[in-house]
Amino acid sequence: NSYDVFVSYRWGSFDTDLAEGLFTLLSLEIVDSRAVQVFRDRERLQDGRNFRTDFAHALMSSRVACPIISTNSIQRFLKIHEHSDIDNVLFEWTLIVELQELNLLQACFPILLGRPLDAPNKRGSMVSNFFQDADMAEIPPIANTAVSNEIARLLQAKGVKASPKLHSRTIKEVIEALTMNLGVTAWSIKNSHGSGGASNLHEHAGFKTTLFTHCVSKVMECLQRTGAPQLATGPGPRLGSFPGGSVPTARPADSAENREEPNRPNQNDQIHQSGGVSNVHFASILEERNMLAKDLARAKEEISVLQAEKTRAQAEARSEAVKLKAESDNRMVQSKAEFQVQLMKSEAEVEMLKLQLDIAKKQAEQSSCCSIS
Repeated sequence: NSYDVFVSYRWGSFDTDLAEGLFTLLSLEIVDSRAVQVFRDRERLQDGRNFRTDFAHALMSSRVACPIISTNSIQRFLKIHEHSDIDNVLFEWTLIVELQELNLLQACFPILLGRPLDAPNKRGSMVSNFFQDADMAEIPPIANTAVSNEIARLLQAKGVKASPKLHSRTIKEVIEALTMNLGVTAWSIKNSHGSGGASNLHEHAGFKTTLFTHCVSKVMECLQRTGAPQLATGPGPRLGSFPGGSVPTARPADSAENREEPNRPNQNDQIHQSGGVSNVHFASILEERNMLAKDLARAKEEISVLQAEKTRAQAEARSEAVKLKAESDNRMVQSKAEFQVQLMKSEAEVEMLKLQLDIAKKQAEQSSCCSIS
């Protein structure tokens, strides 16, 4: 399958929420008179299949790669050495850079963010600056052998020769290459809903809504400038142009299958020459065949529409679930605040009753003293 947008991210609280938001909202968008097809691992990978091969093929058959580059996502890179096992995020990012190097990827649209903040900073953002927060000097200046070898193997299976830089490209160079693409810097996004003394939960929810909406808008602008996923330039077969990534081999013009046999009557002549089928009957057969072909085409079109509607319904259901959760969280916060206010009122009333009781006791004591005197 080919995709319009491939979302690459490291599992983590904020990063996962952003990836899920991108998948949900982008799936509701329309491009080329159909729903946008988005790849995110949790929705697209299937049980019983090689997940690394599947997401690599999906990336190679996508129009836009959208890596979420955060301070959280690069922390695991600090522990990687030359002969470490494959880190899937590093694998995806290295493949993105390699595809760009080979002109096999139309666009890379990175989303950059630092660490989530407890409260808005001076700029009104809820995340820090990635370039100020992430210490790139700590990233080991090495290339991971397992990652480069696997990418070279997958490209070779597609009939594409890897670039000379693949095996020497360091982790730091991969990150730098990705950040050279213009995308979204999350720390420049302000909460358009405003704070107004809202709680941290409200602040984060409002910022996420603003960030998600902005990212979707920018990704769609990028997507609309691209075409069908295929090789832009260079030798080798086109990627993403054939089902399952397979490339048909052209038959030579003089092959046995293409050569016409001399004096061999075609099928229509045989039908006309046979005594069992009249011209009228033959015409009816052709008409019926054409009708069946039209019915088949119509059925395929209806199936495509139903699949698009199913995708849209699923995306709307996820969006509604996110909305309901946010509303539930808001109600919980509001209820907690109201409970605290009511508790304070009750405590104040208790204190007032205690004070009134003390006053009554003192008045009773004074009255008793006056009676005795």
